Amino acid sequence: AEEYLAARGALTTALERAASVVQRGMMRLPPDIQRLAAERAREGLELAFRLAILGLDPERRRESAGAYRLTGALSGALGGFGGLPTTLAELPVTTGLIMRSVADIARARGLDLGAEEVRRACIEVFAFGGPLEEDDDADLAFWMTRLAGQEVAQLIAAVIARYAPVLVTKLGAQAAPLVGAAVGAGLNLVYMDFYQRMARVVFDLLPLERALGREAARRAFAARVDAKRRARGEDARFGR
Repeated sequence: AEEYLAARGALTTALERAASVVQRGMMRLPPDIQRLAAERAREGLELAFRLAILGLDPERRRESAGAYRLTGALSGALGGFGGLPTTLAELPVTTGLIMRSVADIARARGLDLGAEEVRRACIEVFAFGGPLEEDDDADLAFWMTRLAGQEVAQLIAAVIARYAPVLVTKLGAQAAPLVGAAVGAGLNLVYMDFYQRMARVVFDLLPLERALGREAARRAFAARVDAKRRARGEDARFGR
């Protein structure tokens, strides 16, 4: 619960102050480009799901989170350097790097990346949308109730509905050449950190899901998030 609530941290706040830049970029994107970005999200997630675990040493038990954040930032900078065309090409790369880092975190926790349960959990991490979304608890509610019992293809399709807007936002923010390089590096750094945190949430809950059942464990998690919010003097979201 602490990891979940901390996911929108200082870097995210800094980017939110530049929200007007992001919004101006979004307004410049025609609908067909936004649809193309969504398609790139789907293609990238499907490819990442198939390839993320290739070459990962199953015996390694230490995360490489920092290295993935730096690699993601470099990818974002290169994508944003040329504006819209290079960012479109970079979107699947960013997705692949995030998925690779998610798989790395699962491995560091001793989980078997060949197990269907673990591979599905890697996809579910993307159901949390992104760090710049206003209603973060809509993603938590979606993850709690909508992803059970689906085939992998259905699961990817459901997750894309939450993940594609993240990449459309990224595309709009990086639409201006040269300036987009700095924005792209910053966005990718924030996105990578956010999904790494969500991966830790998802994977650390797996043992509880096995012991208590999926629905009971996730509802208990939401209740714990609410309790921590109340302790901070904030409104509860799921206990109303």
